[in-house]
Amino acid sequence: MAPAGKENAPLPQISFRKVEDGDTTQPMGVHDGAARNYGYNGFKPFERPEHYIRHIEPLESELANQVEYDMDEQDQEWLDAMNRERKKEQMDQVTYEIFEVIMDRLEKEWFDLVGNPSEQRWPPFD
Repeated sequence: MAPAGKENAPLPQISFRKVEDGDTTQPMGVHDGAARNYGYNGFKPFERPEHYIRHIEPLESELANQVEYDMDEQDQEWLDAMNRERKKEQMDQVTYEIFEVIMDRLEKEWFDLVGNPSEQRWPPFD
């Protein structure tokens, strides 16, 4: 039984708008050649090998040339706001890939500066 006064309530109307996205026509992969030099994938689709896949932990030297940072929604919101400000100043936009390269390098340089954080007193500069 419906609550009093709700018997003839109209159904909500659905509304939407179509968002045009020009990036959907580009093939998968990272299109910035400089970002691909830092370990981002190319355009080749993944092909499943016939043998088992096993993970081998990369060496320190391999990690130095590979981007490990993965931006999240907060990073994306901050970068989008920063790019809006940069656009007002007629400056180039910072791509998501370049942001990840920069953050990855900052984290690795910090780690090299302070050494292994588990062995350090905090803060490191007292």
